[in-house]
Amino acid sequence: MPKVELRLLGPPELLHRGRRVRLRSLKSYALLAYLALEGPTPRERLAALLWDTPSGRGNLRVEVHRLAQALPGVFARRRGVLGLAELDLDVAAFEAAVRSADWPRAQALYRGPFLEGLEVDASPEFADWTRYQRTRLQEARRTVLVELARRAAPQEAVAHWLRLLAEDPLDAAACRGAMTAYLRLGEAEKALRLYREQAELLERELGLPPEPETRALARFISSGERPAPAGAPPFVGREPELGRLEQALAAGQAVFVTGEPGIGKTRLLLEFARAKGVEPFLLRGRPGDAAVPYATLARALREYLEAGFDPEPWARRELARLLPELGEAPPEPNPARLLAAVAQALEPFKTPDRLWGIDDLQYVDPASLGLVTGLAHLVDDRPGIVTYRRGRLDPAAAAWIEDRLAAGRAIELTLEPLGPEAVARMLDVDGERARALARYTGGNPFFLSRLRHGDPQTADLQQLVARRLRQASAPAQKLCELAAVAGAAYAPALAAAALGLRPLALAEASDELEQLGLFRKGQPAHDLVVESVLAELSEATRRHLHLSVAEALERLPKAPPAAVALHFERAGHPERATRHHLAAARAAERVFAYREALAQYRLAVDSAPPEAAPDVEVETMEARYRILLALLDWDGAEQLLRRAEELARAPEREALRPAVRLGWAGLHFNRWELDRAEAIADELLEGGGLEPRLRAEALYIRAVAVQARGEHRRALEDVRTALEAHPGTAWAYHGWAHNTAAISLTALGELERAEEHNRAALAHFQRWGDLAGEANAHRVFAEIAAAGGRYDEADRLHERALEQARRSGHREVLGYVLASALLHHERLGRTERVRALAREGAELQGPYREFFRRRLA
Repeated sequence: MPKVELRLLGPPELLHRGRRVRLRSLKSYALLAYLALEGPTPRERLAALLWDTPSGRGNLRVEVHRLAQALPGVFARRRGVLGLAELDLDVAAFEAAVRSADWPRAQALYRGPFLEGLEVDASPEFADWTRYQRTRLQEARRTVLVELARRAAPQEAVAHWLRLLAEDPLDAAACRGAMTAYLRLGEAEKALRLYREQAELLERELGLPPEPETRALARFISSGERPAPAGAPPFVGREPELGRLEQALAAGQAVFVTGEPGIGKTRLLLEFARAKGVEPFLLRGRPGDAAVPYATLARALREYLEAGFDPEPWARRELARLLPELGEAPPEPNPARLLAAVAQALEPFKTPDRLWGIDDLQYVDPASLGLVTGLAHLVDDRPGIVTYRRGRLDPAAAAWIEDRLAAGRAIELTLEPLGPEAVARMLDVDGERARALARYTGGNPFFLSRLRHGDPQTADLQQLVARRLRQASAPAQKLCELAAVAGAAYAPALAAAALGLRPLALAEASDELEQLGLFRKGQPAHDLVVESVLAELSEATRRHLHLSVAEALERLPKAPPAAVALHFERAGHPERATRHHLAAARAAERVFAYREALAQYRLAVDSAPPEAAPDVEVETMEARYRILLALLDWDGAEQLLRRAEELARAPEREALRPAVRLGWAGLHFNRWELDRAEAIADELLEGGGLEPRLRAEALYIRAVAVQARGEHRRALEDVRTALEAHPGTAWAYHGWAHNTAAISLTALGELERAEEHNRAALAHFQRWGDLAGEANAHRVFAEIAAAGGRYDEADRLHERALEQARRSGHREVLGYVLASALLHHERLGRTERVRALAREGAELQGPYREFFRRRLA
């Protein structure tokens, strides 16, 4: 057929013998474009792509007929399939030019975006195909312009880079290319003007500064000096320690690395991972983490997500409890699912090519440590490396280390200062100079690395940091001071809000601190830098900065309330911290960090103004009482109730008195002082006038007391009345009341009714995410199974109950579950299992402690 050209780059055109052919329908261009790029295609698919209607086949026949009349022989047809005869296609020629690096020809062929201006009413799939081809070809066109610019003289290069910027004003590489080309022309002012324009555009459109490379180029153009990257100092003098690390991990032992600040604990961990070719996953503690439950774990998970981890939808929802940016967390708390979600996130680090570790354990918050060390597949199956400073550990962290060392599951490695020989290798100096520097720095690698950058000798690290900071501009100094005061709460968004810095000014101040060795990756380079900066600040300046941080955090979405409260306290404004302590306590309860919640409730009371403190105490009393019972802290619960009695003496708090009496009944009940609990419950029930919730709880306590004496019919009657008094499932004891009924029905041999009540209990606990309740329900199911002679099933249910009770942190329920399992195995004559359970139970405080100890006698 005569020569036909099809141009699809830019507005589509069809030429026959060099003359344009006008087509009656835009669908004709769409049909030709698809066939030209995709090749022969079934007619049925073409009809669905271009029309997506029942009449698509007929419309396709009409379109093909029109094109065949305009250009006879344009189609190559075979049964059911449509293709094109040979034609010249600009897309094919363009791609051939790109492949052969014929950049001028490729640029000449590219008239514009693929099918520019063509809009047709087709299927969504055709629209997706068009977007894909357009994007693919535009990327190839960008490559063409970049290659032309790199090879061109400066004036022509500027034109190519500016053309790229016209198409994508946020293209950082194009901006740098144009700035460099202007510099080659001697037009530095034009380069800096272009930089400022892009900085303003980025701030206006995205609220971001230019990329670090762009900022560095601008500094070079302004000053004429390009700073050499400092880089890390050589890693020397730690060969024996690396060997011990390898031996311990190969033997299945964790390694606790300790030593003075700056001695190289973190560097040792990272160099070991690099040498072994493994990827580390680190929980990095930071000053201030301890105030915010799961702060350390949340930071580590956030870094992991940014590196590409994509959790399953259910896990993403659970992790939203720790990472609010993941979306809405499930309304019902469920500690088991949260633990499972974290376990799924960390599962990849179980493989031999991964290494897990904890860096700066002394700063890690207790909730993060408790959850991660509870994941056996990390802590036991894949021993890791933990670094910490001696003398700075939380008691729970110190106990964890001692337990693992005593059990032979870990070794401790103390890093000593570097000797003169290692200093000489590190700094490439002669022996005499190395000996002097080793004496002067105490062989501390961090201090030595700072001397490597040309600092004169100073008396100590604090003076060295102060000298460096005095070299910085005023914005950089303020940024460094703010970061030191903010601690774990520091982030660029916080600094922008607290200091009123725009993104570019903030980025440039951070870059300046990086050049001075005080920042690394946008954060203080070491906690020694933080300590040195803080030591130089006056008390008034510190308080002012803490106030700035607290007020900025208040304005930021989803800031941890514990961090806000902490900074208001340190700013000398405890009254402004109260509501944040309350929010932090409730947030800690939602993620099952009970000790942290208790501490925050106490801080809320302590921080309130004297006239408001009693009201805050009353507001928090029930929550604190519930947590103290769960932790088996009966002395704490007793002190709380005595304080509640004092508060209830005031006439305006008379309504509090029945609740306090019921609190005493609950405490006696939990201590297994059942006669005293029953007496108070009887007193309250006989007095009348109780609100439904208090009446139901009094009935429940009495039911358990009489059940313990074997009065199961009476217990069932009290449970039935309690559930009628407070029928809603929102009642905290709803599931426990059903458990109590199930236990009595089992004792009476009514196993079907017992299972019915226990199913209701389990459903309630699962709905509210009560892991301790779930453990207790499975314990009761085990007893029902054993009563029916199903001993294998009872074995499985007891093990499930034990696993859940241990994870729940509810020590009282763990005691119940251990006792029930022990009696089950005792009845079956399993002596070793009985003793193992007794040993675990004897470590608990609570009513069953003597019961367990007798089994060990």
